[in-house]
Amino acid sequence: MRAGPLLLILGHLGCVVARRSVVMPPNDVTTIALFSGTLPHPMDGIARHPWFAVRRAGENEWKIYEVGGGGTSEDPARNSPYGNTLLHGLWRGEEAERAAPCIESMGPEVKDQIQRDYVFYPGPNSNTFGDVVLRRCKLAAMGASRSTPAAPKMARRSSGDFSMPSASTSRA
Repeated sequence: MRAGPLLLILGHLGCVVARRSVVMPPNDVTTIALFSGTLPHPMDGIARHPWFAVRRAGENEWKIYEVGGGGTSEDPARNSPYGNTLLHGLWRGEEAERAAPCIESMGPEVKDQIQRDYVFYPGPNSNTFGDVVLRRCKLAAMGASRSTPAAPKMARRSSGDFSMPSASTSRA
């Protein structure tokens, strides 16, 4: 069999060939998840919106951190109006215990600054939020080495650099 037709079919399917439902782990330890979902139509094929979900050990609800929303949820993979949810990172135990206070502190701070200065393209936007929180809280999403942040450096605004609060200014 020739590889050409198979590659053509796989190319039309996108990056995910066999999509599965997200089943979150038990609440025995603190857990952090990084999700993204497609924007509503007609933007669904253009961009994805990220959000962090934090659940402390023993809790049933997840705290959601994102630009333009947030709150609590029993199912962090469902975040209306976003569709086709993908899980990009899952941290549990010690690493989640270390990073949870950072997300709880930096998430609202970064969200407020981005919402104040929001620009669809090139940003700051919701993808800037995911990038900055990953970097500030020293987390790497799946597919990246633990020493290198998963998200690329975000583009600069035409009016100059976009600066985010440093880790030293976060509330501990």
